[in-house]
Amino acid sequence: MQATKFKGFNNSLFREGNVKLMKNSTAFMFGSFMLDSSAGLFRDDRLVPLPPKELALLLLLLEAQGRVVSHREIEEELWHNQVVAYASLARCVYSLRKLLGADGKRYVDTVPKRGYRLAVAVKKFEPSQTKSALSECISTLPLAYSHYAAGDREANDPSPAGQARAVLLFQEAARVDPNFAAAHAAVADTRMYQLVRGDLVPAEGLKLGLEACRCALEANPKLVQGLSILAWFKGAMLGELDEAHILLNEALAIDPGYSRAYVYRSWIFRNQGLARDSTVAAQRAAEINPHALLNRHSYSWALFCNDRVAEALAHEVTLQRMYPLDDVAPAYAGIFAAYLGRYREALAAIEAAIHISAGRPAVCAGAAYVFARAGKIERALQLAEAAAAAILPRAPRPILAPAYAELGDVDRALELLSEARDEGCVWFGPARLDPRLASLKSDDRFLALFS
Repeated sequence: MQATKFKGFNNSLFREGNVKLMKNSTAFMFGSFMLDSSAGLFRDDRLVPLPPKELALLLLLLEAQGRVVSHREIEEELWHNQVVAYASLARCVYSLRKLLGADGKRYVDTVPKRGYRLAVAVKKFEPSQTKSALSECISTLPLAYSHYAAGDREANDPSPAGQARAVLLFQEAARVDPNFAAAHAAVADTRMYQLVRGDLVPAEGLKLGLEACRCALEANPKLVQGLSILAWFKGAMLGELDEAHILLNEALAIDPGYSRAYVYRSWIFRNQGLARDSTVAAQRAAEINPHALLNRHSYSWALFCNDRVAEALAHEVTLQRMYPLDDVAPAYAGIFAAYLGRYREALAAIEAAIHISAGRPAVCAGAAYVFARAGKIERALQLAEAAAAAILPRAPRPILAPAYAELGDVDRALELLSEARDEGCVWFGPARLDPRLASLKSDDRFLALFS
């Protein structure tokens, strides 16, 4: 999550009366929100600015954790030693609900003649002596943070163009403020996503990602985001698995609530062939931040590789309903349903994924497996050949290999996996756990690839 402390942002946090919050920073998660008392309120990683009174009211309700907070308690906290009309309190509650969005009334309950209470579960993170990943995403230069925030918005667009724009904005933030370590780390995170989605060839992506990690950790050697993403590059692409775990341990010792560290650890466990450990790590990421799609999809794929396919499918069907413009949910749902033999469901999902992604090669590679599994051989071959021929964006070879395995072309499937190994593809290591490749595991050539 991102935060800033430039002039104009949440100035209430620095005014007299709120100093205690800065000295004893506490974080709360509730619904789709996270509030860090020293950084601000965020919804799905986006800043929600709060005026002083509304911030104080929200903190009071969060601390109560569902207990009814009386009118008197609120008045004493928000209007200490002042005479206040009930109408002022009601306006403050109304304003807070409005700032929480269209469903704000769902969060703050009115208890007639008694007061108010928070109507959703609250998870509280106690203060620590170290900074959180959230509080590290700070630049005191307004222009740098402006570029950073714009890059964060663009990063929500999964298209190659959206990711490219995000990189440029994060780089501009780092140019304005070379010590803005989180901006450099955001470049590295985006490079990771581009590699996973097939927007970069492995060698180029590795070079660009490691350079961004170097800049981030030079600016701040203890940056949680920087340590975590460096661990991913080392473990997923360089095969330095022990070093990757050491870096993740260091990051999580600083901030145990940084969910991406668990996602990256899950990926590294799959590289090691540890399906159960991968699932546990991905589940932890989804528990910490269930609103990050990266976390949820990582958990689904870990379940799939751990032979819990029905759970993985149910998870992705839910995400498909919640996020209709996300192409990963229907793509994964199509693959999982096809694997289970639920072909009508699989074909409907994968057609939706192809449409939403505008024919992204990685999605078409997954779709080729679905059509092959469903007996639609001509369409499967058409999609597989088109995906294999794509240059950039491209189809990562281990995503394409299961289609050829399903079509009975074992030599082509093994050729694709060999190519992935040689080019350092991020999907190669996890392929050893892909259930769709089970038929290859008795082939000595497959075993030799992972020896």
